[in-house]
Amino acid sequence: MRSEPAASEWMRGLDMVHIKSLKLRGFKSVGATKTVTIDFNKGFSAIVGANGSGKSNILEAFSFVMGNGSAKSLRAGNMRSMIFSGNKKKGIAPARSAWVQLEFDNTDRGLPIDGDTITISRKVKLNGQGIYKINGETSTRTAIRDLINMAGLDSDSYNMVLQGNVYEVVNMTKVERRKLIEEIAGIAAYDDKKAQAERELEKVEANLAQVRLLMNEVSTQLDLLEKEKDDALAYQRISKQLDHSENAIKIVEIRDLEETITRSKERVEELGKQLETLEGDLQARLDTISDLQERHGKIRAELEAKQSKELRDLNEALDQVKQELADTRSHLKYLEQGKARNEKEIDRLGNSIGILERERQALEQEVKEGGASLKAHRKALQETEQARDAKIDDLASHDKQFQEKMARKAELQGTLSTAKESLAESRSELKLVNSKLASERSTLDGLERKLSGLDEKQSRLGGMLAGARKELQGSHGPGDDAGGMDSTASKNRSAPRSPSDIQRTIKQLESDLRVTKDMISTKTGKLIEIRSTIKASKHFGSNGLQKAIDGLMRAKENGEIPGIFDTVGNLGQVDARYAIAMEVAAGSRVNYMVVQDRDVATRCIRYLKQHKLGRLSFIPLDKIRYHEYEHGSERCIDGVHGRAVDLIDFEIAFLPAFEYIFGRTFIVEDLETAKRFAPRFRRITLEGDVVDGSNLMTGGTYRRRGNGTAFQNKNESLIPGLEQEISQLKDKEREIEREIKRCQASISDFYTTKIKLEQERGAIREKIAKIEAQLEEIAGSRQSVEVAIKETKHRIDELVDRKEALLEIVSARERDARGIANDIQDIDRDLANSPHARIKQEIDGLDGEIKEMEGKINTLQLSLAQKSTRLEEKVLASLEVSREKKIDLETAVREANGELAAKRRTLDEKTGHLASIKEAIDGKNAELKSLIDERDVVLKQMEEVKLASQRLEMEKEGLERNIAGTKRGVQGMERSLVEKRNALPEDLSVPAEFLNKDRAGLLGDIESCKKEIEQMGNVNMMAIEKYNENKERFDELTFRHELLIKERESILEFMETIERQKKTAFMQTFQNISRNFTYIFSRLSPGGEAQLELENLDDPFEGGVLIMARPAGKPLNEISLLSGGEKSLTSLSLIFAIQQHCPSPLYILDEIDAALDDANAGRVADLIKELSDRSQFIIVTHRDVTMTKVDQILGVSNVDGCTDVINLNLSQISQEMLEG
Repeated sequence: MRSEPAASEWMRGLDMVHIKSLKLRGFKSVGATKTVTIDFNKGFSAIVGANGSGKSNILEAFSFVMGNGSAKSLRAGNMRSMIFSGNKKKGIAPARSAWVQLEFDNTDRGLPIDGDTITISRKVKLNGQGIYKINGETSTRTAIRDLINMAGLDSDSYNMVLQGNVYEVVNMTKVERRKLIEEIAGIAAYDDKKAQAERELEKVEANLAQVRLLMNEVSTQLDLLEKEKDDALAYQRISKQLDHSENAIKIVEIRDLEETITRSKERVEELGKQLETLEGDLQARLDTISDLQERHGKIRAELEAKQSKELRDLNEALDQVKQELADTRSHLKYLEQGKARNEKEIDRLGNSIGILERERQALEQEVKEGGASLKAHRKALQETEQARDAKIDDLASHDKQFQEKMARKAELQGTLSTAKESLAESRSELKLVNSKLASERSTLDGLERKLSGLDEKQSRLGGMLAGARKELQGSHGPGDDAGGMDSTASKNRSAPRSPSDIQRTIKQLESDLRVTKDMISTKTGKLIEIRSTIKASKHFGSNGLQKAIDGLMRAKENGEIPGIFDTVGNLGQVDARYAIAMEVAAGSRVNYMVVQDRDVATRCIRYLKQHKLGRLSFIPLDKIRYHEYEHGSERCIDGVHGRAVDLIDFEIAFLPAFEYIFGRTFIVEDLETAKRFAPRFRRITLEGDVVDGSNLMTGGTYRRRGNGTAFQNKNESLIPGLEQEISQLKDKEREIEREIKRCQASISDFYTTKIKLEQERGAIREKIAKIEAQLEEIAGSRQSVEVAIKETKHRIDELVDRKEALLEIVSARERDARGIANDIQDIDRDLANSPHARIKQEIDGLDGEIKEMEGKINTLQLSLAQKSTRLEEKVLASLEVSREKKIDLETAVREANGELAAKRRTLDEKTGHLASIKEAIDGKNAELKSLIDERDVVLKQMEEVKLASQRLEMEKEGLERNIAGTKRGVQGMERSLVEKRNALPEDLSVPAEFLNKDRAGLLGDIESCKKEIEQMGNVNMMAIEKYNENKERFDELTFRHELLIKERESILEFMETIERQKKTAFMQTFQNISRNFTYIFSRLSPGGEAQLELENLDDPFEGGVLIMARPAGKPLNEISLLSGGEKSLTSLSLIFAIQQHCPSPLYILDEIDAALDDANAGRVADLIKELSDRSQFIIVTHRDVTMTKVDQILGVSNVDGCTDVINLNLSQISQEMLEG
């Protein structure tokens, strides 16, 4: 529901572009020799004249120049018809072109061209060529259309209503009216978006279908590959386990070898330590021998000194013999030990040779026996083959009779095969008949059950139909007076009972709202005025200064002297408690004028002199100098409020001015504080006492000057009260607006309830219709089922007859087949008892024996080859090596025995020689017996020590050989270790679980894995790659499918959003136009009401728009039931409502009041007059009542077929009459 202020908001926010003039030449009825110029008033203009004078041609000129491309809409057959055709009777020549120019006043820049006046023109020549111009420059139709659309002008919209178009809205169908509102709401943009979304959705659905097809194909391939992939993975797993086990064995072997090497190295170290000990002992023995030799030398020297030369020679010989004797004994013992070792090795080799000899004899015996057996089997094979060949020769003599019987048997078998095929066909047909019979019987059961179900459903729906009809009879809606409507009216008002009551309440509320808004505006203006007064503080200072200040401020406002800001007092704000202190601090400088620079100050001084306004001081912001204060340089104490400049609020651009006046002044609480706080700057107390930087003190009673102060106004105390009143009025304004919305919601609820009840009744009717349709469908289905049952029973009877016939055919064919089979059996018995069969059987037996013999021969050959290979490569080779080694050892023992015998003889000889030398020496050295005995003791000791040394030497040699052998073994094992390590891959990785097993367990695993791999047979290893490729493809397709699903959901969600936005835009436009329509109709038809209604509230786009109107004193009817005048009035109300929703600075109306009576025409004219304050209206009319309301009358005449126009400005005439 729109209230009166809505009309005042018609053009709010639009720049006021209006038409200044229209010029025509050669256009339709306008002649070619004269340019007709029509000057238009900014407000309400009327074009009047007799019928046929060319009034409508003038309005069509607007449409023509604005780029209308349809000749038909301009009442012409083609564009050439736009050109003046002349008057042959009167001698007026036709025009060669039609030209129209429209001039706009663009002072407010409503059109986006920088110019106060803008002209557009259009010219059409006889050849149909058209020329458009903007401000005299050639342009295009599109540019002109865009330009006028920017200003809210459109010849195709409802801001231009040509003759006969008033009834266009009335004559529209309900759906066309809805489409009109859609066009106004811009629904086409939403439809375009939805269409684009639907196209995208189709693409997504097509992609989804393609992706799903591919997914099915890939899924099928995955199913086929999965078993092969699993087998391949199992093969890989087992192979990997086998590799791990084999590698683990290698690693275990390496680990064992490393441990063996470690132990061997430890053994070498241990033997080395033993060798060191032994060498120590040996060295000790050698040292002992050296000592004994030295002692022996001394004894010998002493003896030599006491003995004769002969005795010395004997002793030397004795010593030499003893030495030789000791050497011989030591070598003899070494030979005996070597002999014992060789004899022990000979015994071991003898035992080994015996074992190998026995194995050789056994293998030779087995080879011999195997050869004999092989020879016997070959002989038996030859004899068997000869016997088979003889049987084959014997078989040839009996072959003819056999072949004849075989041919008869083959013939019978062919006949039997044919008979069996015929029998199988009959049985197959019988099986098919049985299957069809079972199917038909099942179908019959289903049909009978379906018939029974239809009967039950028919009975149930009959009950539901009776209940729905009863429910429909009992349902009723709210009365026309809306007595059951929920009220949401104001708490202080009684609840309205009908929509008309609520509408009256809304009007009263809107009136209250206007009053409240006016009060808010008044009080806000007063508040602004007080604040401006406070800001200005005009009365601080002398009248002379004020005169100069006022003069300069006027010069600023008039733009005479740019760069003037204001006085210092007007540019700053302070807290009230600092008012006196700031007044004292500023002194007369509060009236100093702040300007941009010195040039501005110079102009101001000249201005004051020129106008004799007095003197004034100026602060140029660009050159004013002040001492910058260093913050923190002075220690503050309690009672110091701060620098004066820091206690003033001002714009940062004015900082130099305020620093200049207040920068070196501090505001303190009192004089005591001022004395305690003693910087080098001026201090002012809150009461106005002053202590300057030199501590000069000024104080006493301070008398404030004038009616104000530097930064304060006496009306400041009124501000809180005004602010509170404004706040309360705004609360009241919001409450009234909420009340209006609640009342509007009540009306909406009434119609919603009414529509809801009607929808419920419609739903019940629809339910009844559905039930009746279902009953009709059931009746038809029942009839169809009965026919189907009859047809099924007939088919069952036919199938039963066919089954019986087939049973007889099958029985006959079975008898024929059995007879043929018996004949074949007789032939088989004859063949079985014939010599040919017996011989053939014997041949087959011999062939079997031959194959068995050949298998045994192959087995014997293989075994014999294996045993021969072992005999030759293993046993005989080992036996030969052992024998050779035994012979070498026996030779060494024999040589050792000879050498031992020689050494023993040598030993005996040297012993005898020693004894003879001793006897000789004993005889000669009786007197030297003590020395000799001592010498002998020494020699004996030397011999013993030497023997011990020799034993140690032998032990040392044994240890060294052992160490060397162990080291060679270690070196060999290390080389083997390096080879084994090099044989392992660099990146070999074996799980710990395999390395923790022993060798036997790993060997068992290896054997198990090999058996499993052997059992698996051929494995398609490519299946894994193919499966993974297909799986990756399937995952990609799945991901793409999910993306497409999300994209589809996103598109569907976007489409739903578009639908919601589309519905919201439509409903907002519909409601706005409906409210405008209701308001305007109530203006044009007092006491009447009108509204727009949607046929389908749930889905406005599925129904049309109804125009419901109730002229005063008449019932509410659809527009088609109104009279011609009522239709015209209603149509005009809707046109104005649309115009109000889509405001324009210009409206051109052609005889819209033609069908109205004077009263209604006057109200239409009053409304246009009211609206012409913000928009320009140009109307063609014949009505006097309309002419009395206009600001300008344009009289149109037609003389000799040429149109001319006379301007008559009524406002100007009235003014002249009043002045006269």
